[in-house]
Amino acid sequence: MRKICEQCLAAFIDRTPNHLRIYCDKHSTRSAKHLRNRRRIKELIFKILGGKKCRRCGFSDIRALQLDHVKGNGAAERRKFGVNWEGFYRFVLKHPEWYQILCANCNWIKRFENGEDGK
Repeated sequence: MRKICEQCLAAFIDRTPNHLRIYCDKHSTRSAKHLRNRRRIKELIFKILGGKKCRRCGFSDIRALQLDHVKGNGAAERRKFGVNWEGFYRFVLKHPEWYQILCANCNWIKRFENGEDGK
């Protein structure tokens, strides 16, 4: 349901079951808390997996870094966790040996080389 934020008058979509939200994501304290928590967990994952750089080429622009499944089974895990990013990140923290940080280019090259491209 489309609504208008009472704080900034910006349009937002209320996806809650009862449609009781009155603030956009930017002004929702719950949303801000979740965002801070997500960023904190992502920082921890980067730290555990070797820092904010591609494991293959060393590229370090965080905008292009991706979490890669070493064994190439990412689709199955995405189906398992769905939109539950917090559960997925906690799973990564429990099994860091199954993941690596790759830049977008190296991730796609790896997918192609390993036949993970769905063809």
